Amino acid sequence: MNGVELRKHRIQGFHQEPPRQLCIIGGGATGAGVALEAWIRGISFYWITSGDIGQGTSSRSTKLLHGGIRYLAQGEFSLVKEALRERQWMLKTYPNFCTKQRFILPAQNFRQAITYRLGLWWYDQKAGLPKNERHKYLNKEQFLKALPGFNGKAKKGLSYLDATFADQGFLSALWMQMDAHTPHVLNHIRVRGLKAAGNTWEIQGLDELDGAPFCLAANHVLNATGPESIKNLEEWGFSCPHRMVWSQGSHLLLKGNFMDWKQALVVPVNHGRVFFMVPWQNKWLAGTTEVVLNEFPKIPEPQKEEVQEILDSIEKYVGKKPNKEDILWQFSGIRPLVYLAGKSGKMASSISRKHLVLEHAPGVVSLLGGKWTIFRQMGEDGLKALFKEKLPPIIKDYPTLEPLPKIPKNKTKINAPFYKTCGAALFPDDLLFRRFSSGFEDILDYLNHREAWWSWWWPQAPQEEKRKEKERLTAYLFKALGDQGQPQD
Repeated sequence: MNGVELRKHRIQGFHQEPPRQLCIIGGGATGAGVALEAWIRGISFYWITSGDIGQGTSSRSTKLLHGGIRYLAQGEFSLVKEALRERQWMLKTYPNFCTKQRFILPAQNFRQAITYRLGLWWYDQKAGLPKNERHKYLNKEQFLKALPGFNGKAKKGLSYLDATFADQGFLSALWMQMDAHTPHVLNHIRVRGLKAAGNTWEIQGLDELDGAPFCLAANHVLNATGPESIKNLEEWGFSCPHRMVWSQGSHLLLKGNFMDWKQALVVPVNHGRVFFMVPWQNKWLAGTTEVVLNEFPKIPEPQKEEVQEILDSIEKYVGKKPNKEDILWQFSGIRPLVYLAGKSGKMASSISRKHLVLEHAPGVVSLLGGKWTIFRQMGEDGLKALFKEKLPPIIKDYPTLEPLPKIPKNKTKINAPFYKTCGAALFPDDLLFRRFSSGFEDILDYLNHREAWWSWWWPQAPQEEKRKEKERLTAYLFKALGDQGQPQD
């Protein structure tokens, strides 16, 4: 049985079974939080998404688990406290996907240093850090040792602890582990409407792989579709008193040898934003921008002005500008920022990052806003709003997540059982970056040794799209690895 047949078999099985307790719509961070909290309570659920799991903005973040020091200046103390608690929970529960990271916060004068120290003292206290992990003041010698060649005005600062996070790796490992026990996941399903049917809801939609109509039944529905949440609600026939701002944040991925800094950098810039230089998988991640968009892009791409802004910031603080060979990749994510209708006019950076839980009808709830660091708490809050006093208690531990499998060496096909746990993989990104933990070298080796690039791919994908995706992926790999010759078809 091939991957297409296995997928149809799974859908048929879902149609024939009685309604489950919950249907989660949305395959990103928010949906992951709901699925995780449902899992430990023994709640039966479907988890469906219009694209691939983690294909959207949840895999395009700044790769941080952090309290958010800039929100202290905005008075968002409860938000920061919540995020710090969840950061510590992630570090303890899933250390394979998180890394403690020290950040340097430059201080231009004595007054600024005192202000930062007060904020970081509170930051450390709420995180419950031991003494050896708390913030430290850095004199000029210590500062330049951590950031040799720093080109900014400040030559002193503070060092504090946050964490980096493998967002895509964690999300993929989570849904694959859950799905291996009981089939939960269906990707490439576009929900078109919700229809009340007694004590259940019919989730009506379209299978985007073959155009077939799709329908499931569940007692509760949770909308976790991120940047498209409000648009989807209105399409499904619900009203929402809130509006959404789409704020695009772009990043550049640089070669690891671009500079020899020992720690990450965070610098407050204009309008309450911050600029990061973060070590990431032996490379450097630089960003982020904040550009308000008039409409939601399916595949966000950095604008020329954003790239230039990041390049200028790198030159300003590092003392040199990256050339084309230094830049391995660029990507953008979308922050869905929510506010009450009629209260527009705020700058995106000043809109709260707090998440909202909205009930639209008995058994239908939306989770709006938020960020990766608090995904678990968001999921718990969503379930409390749905089940209220009937929320099942926790009956088992959080799932142990194993690293994603390596790409099979020198094989031209992925065997059929792989699709049972991994769902439909349409394009190279789906398979290579969201279902394997292999490095660039392993991926390139795999591409070089297969006989037919698309022999195990979905036949519905247009040939032109296949060609473009192949070219984009191989260009990325060669840039990251250096010129090792073109792979042979």
